[in-house]
This record gives sequence, structure tokens and C-alpha cells, in this order.
Amino acid sequence: MFHLTTHAFFKALLFLGAGSVILGMHHEQDIWNMGALRKKMPVTFWTFLAGTLALAGLWPFSGFFSKDALSARRSDSIIIFSLASAFSWRC
Repeated sequence: MFHLTTHAFFKALLFLGAGSVILGMHHEQDIWNMGALRKKMPVTFWTFLAGTLALAGLWPFSGFFSKDALSARRSDSIIIFSLASAFSWRC
């Protein structure tokens, strides 16, 4: 549940940043006209960067902790599954 909540928040952050770019560009949808926005929209740039780093799962952002918890659960289930499948073969 923690992963779903954090994922929803950083995805929402990225979608809100995209809306901010569209409004800042006066509804221009051509990607070739959207360069150098870091200087024009610094707040949007930093929020995009935070959302991107959280989505990538880098420390100290929330994506790191939620993906770390998922991978710990997954590794436990992989070990149990592999042991169960190893002993289920009959000769």
C-alpha cells in the first residue's frame, strides 16, 4: 500500500508539472519549442526533477523506500518459490 501511495504522489507531481509547462508555453504542444525551460520556469524544473528522482527510486526520495520494501518482499517470495519448486520435482 505504501508503494501505491508514493507512486500516486510522484506521478501526480509529474502530471502537474506537465500541465505547468503547457500553461507556461501558452498551450503550445510542439516539443521542439519547449527547450531551455529551466531558466524560464525554475520551480517547475525542480519539481520535475524531484518527481523524476522519486520515480527512478533514488535515495532519499520516497520511491527508494517503497521499491526497497517491494524488492525485499519479492526476494523472500522468490526464495520460497524456488525452494518449493526444487523439492516438487519427482523422479
